[in-house]
Amino acid sequence: MTTLGLLLLVQLCLSVAFGLAVLTERWLSPRDALWAHRALLVGALVLPFAVSALPVAAPWRPAAQVWDGGAPGGARLAVDLGDVALRADLPSQVAAAPWALVVLGLFALGLLLRDALALRRLVAGSTPWRRVGGVDVRVHAAVPGPLAACAPRRVVLLDPVTAASPARRALALRHELQHHRQGDPAWAWGWRLLRAALGWNPLVGAWARRAALVEELACDAAVVAHPRVSPRAYGRLLLAAAAAPPASLPVAALSPSAPLHHRLRMLAAPRARRPLRTLTLCAVGLLGLSLAAGAGHSLAADQRVTTRRFEQLRDVAADANMIVPDHPVVHGQLTAMLRGGGAFYARGLARRADHRALVDDALLDAGLPPFLAAVPLVESGYSNWGAPGASEPQSGAPGTIPGRGLWMFIPQTARDYGLRVDDRVDERFDLDKETAAAVALLSDLHAEFGDWGLALAAYNMGPKAVRAAIDAGGTDDPWELTQRGLINDYAASVMAAALLLESPDLVGR
Repeated sequence: MTTLGLLLLVQLCLSVAFGLAVLTERWLSPRDALWAHRALLVGALVLPFAVSALPVAAPWRPAAQVWDGGAPGGARLAVDLGDVALRADLPSQVAAAPWALVVLGLFALGLLLRDALALRRLVAGSTPWRRVGGVDVRVHAAVPGPLAACAPRRVVLLDPVTAASPARRALALRHELQHHRQGDPAWAWGWRLLRAALGWNPLVGAWARRAALVEELACDAAVVAHPRVSPRAYGRLLLAAAAAPPASLPVAALSPSAPLHHRLRMLAAPRARRPLRTLTLCAVGLLGLSLAAGAGHSLAADQRVTTRRFEQLRDVAADANMIVPDHPVVHGQLTAMLRGGGAFYARGLARRADHRALVDDALLDAGLPPFLAAVPLVESGYSNWGAPGASEPQSGAPGTIPGRGLWMFIPQTARDYGLRVDDRVDERFDLDKETAAAVALLSDLHAEFGDWGLALAAYNMGPKAVRAAIDAGGTDDPWELTQRGLINDYAASVMAAALLLESPDLVGR
């Protein structure tokens, strides 16, 4: 899924989850509503990423992860999920993300660092009073009212007026210590990060304010439930705290960040806790959120290839004398290639028209199968990569990208097949010469291994690595070796790309 598609899916899930969270408040006590809010928020943030990473073909089996070279300066993660091989080319993912998002992320981290330093200075300038249950209680003349914070240790800061009055101090401490029991100061940092990263979405700010209201109501309910606390006295404390300005740092403060009338009304008619109802509503809400995430994923979806469709594509390829193996790794690789619409392959197929006669005629003259025309599609997207004016510095092949030209020859292989590569001349950019060299190399590899799957793997990994994989695996079946992670998925990529050559309508939809 593209970065934009994932962002839209996150927004959809946040919208649905926020609506569900507000609805739960009507049937739950404040404390139960607080945990419903948090469960739905976590679900809204996690589910889009989980759904976008779901395998889309065939049965599950234990994943095998293989790191190999990625784009220059980075790495590529390959995850084998049985019929599906998922890959993450880390540098290309970062490059594909809009720079505005990268800047926004750095800005969010900068705001968090600024707040952390300000809160640490505030705590350092306070006077210790006592320690209550692992929480440092301190007094600071600059705080407008009592507040609870994680900085990073758990602290409660009291203003001098509250600290000087035993009655007010006792009630304020009960309230702020309840904030710590609920984990509100730690959640305040999470909300600050979310608002800094997604502050352009007004829904995030609205949910943060609503969550602050529910946190305060939960604390109020817990305090007045104590038999020694008078709701009238606690109400007077809230009225006195209402004059204090809201805290600007990520803290939980007694001063009402939520409307005061909500809190006073709750004191008059507190709701009983209903744990079973809380669990039921959270479960129903998360189920609805899962359905929303699945629907959003389907709308922005990666192209999926069913087993029946895969068989039809193989039949089309067979009519063009392209024999593509009926194996799960090829099926899974085709699906993986089409994730996000297969934009790289769509552009490669469009450029193939400029080189089709050269490549197809060279393969025909050498007596090689026509599906090998998919090799430059995977290697360079039919771009003379690295030549002056060449576009799209990208490759669909696993491994590093030291190669150049249409067939992506590395310097030593190019020299081995008669191409001049030095500081003055690089004949890898000569389409005729590199194509002739690629045809000769593929012929030699097939003569050595006797199998096109192994020959293609050797084209990408080198013959030595393929022979080592055969020895380690005890088999020369290239698809079994691919499935077990002993060789990479390059051969499967070429076979899947061969299907794209005959069914270009699969990409770019």
